[in-house]
Amino acid sequence: RVAEVVGGIVIVLDKPYQVGDKVRIDDHYGEVIDIGLRATRLVSPGDNLISVSNQVALNQTLANANAGRQEMMVMIDLFINNSSDTARAMQILREAAVTSRYVYISDKRPVTLLLKDFPFYRRVRAKAYVNDLRQEFKFESDVTERAWDAFMEEGIEPPKAGVVDYSAAPK
Repeated sequence: RVAEVVGGIVIVLDKPYQVGDKVRIDDHYGEVIDIGLRATRLVSPGDNLISVSNQVALNQTLANANAGRQEMMVMIDLFINNSSDTARAMQILREAAVTSRYVYISDKRPVTLLLKDFPFYRRVRAKAYVNDLRQEFKFESDVTERAWDAFMEEGIEPPKAGVVDYSAAPK
C-alpha cells in the first residue's frame, strides 16, 4: 500500500497523464476519470470502470494518446486481398478520412496513408486526428463504413480466408 501511495504522489507530481487523457496502462485502455492516491481509474470503451494500482501504472509501459490535448490521432486499419487495386484502395481510404465530419486536419496534423504487405493480404492504414478525443470511435466507424462501401463498388475485396493467391503476392 505504501508503494501505491508513493506511486500516486509521483503521478500527481510528474503528470505522465491527467484526468481526461486516453491512456493504455498494462492491458487496459480508457479515459482517465480519477487519479487517486492508491489507484488511477479509467473508463474503457465498453463503459467499464477499471482501477489500476498506481504502483502498476508506474511500473508498466504507459501510452498516452492525447497528452492533455483535445485532439487525438486515430489509426484505421483495413485489410484487403493482395490481388486488389492497392492504389485505388488507398485513394478511397484517404477520401473517406479527409471527408469525415470528425476529422481534424492541419499542417501539424495531416492525414497519412500507409501500406504494408503480408503473405496473404495487404493492410491499408489511415492515420488521422479527431478534434475531440471523444469522437475516436465514431470517426473510426464512419471512415471504415464509407471506405468499405466504396471498396465493394470498386471490386476491392477483403482477404479470402484459407485461400492463398500466390500470383498476386508482392515480388
